[in-house]
Amino acid sequence: MILTHGGLEGMMMASMLKVILVALALPVVGAIAFAAEDEGVRVRAEDPAAFSAQKERIEREIRGGKTYAEIGTEQLRDVRSRLDRMGELLAERGSVHELTEPEKIAFFNDQEAVNTILTQAAEDSRLVCRREHKVGSRMPVNECYTVAERRRAQIEASNQQADFIKRGEPRGTLGERGL
Repeated sequence: MILTHGGLEGMMMASMLKVILVALALPVVGAIAFAAEDEGVRVRAEDPAAFSAQKERIEREIRGGKTYAEIGTEQLRDVRSRLDRMGELLAERGSVHELTEPEKIAFFNDQEAVNTILTQAAEDSRLVCRREHKVGSRMPVNECYTVAERRRAQIEASNQQADFIKRGEPRGTLGERGL
């Protein structure tokens, strides 16, 4: 019997090929997902004791002022309220496995939001140092700023440049101050 790309045989062959490809890809996808989860996960708990320990660690890191130095007030409020909701659900049910489906969805949505906010705040709070020469000096100087501080400085410089182009002079010149 000769298999062709048409008819029932062709459809069966295509289906078998898809099944084989999915079976081969699952371990790879699982490994990638596991690695991605390990790298970015900040909150992942299944019982009240583990969750409480993670929540305390996060609060300690927030108070420490380094890991999450760039977290905004509104984001901080959001993280804390979501962590409180998650803690209440776990305390009430005893485990993630005991949550109802709607509770699981709410819990995991809160968990994802907290992880996203904390991961971004940690990245923005990362300190980056450069050794640069100051104008008028031959001595190199270390300049250390967080990623967010560098981003804000870059935006401000762009705004000043645009201002200069529009008006023909930079903001804060002696003429504007009346000196």
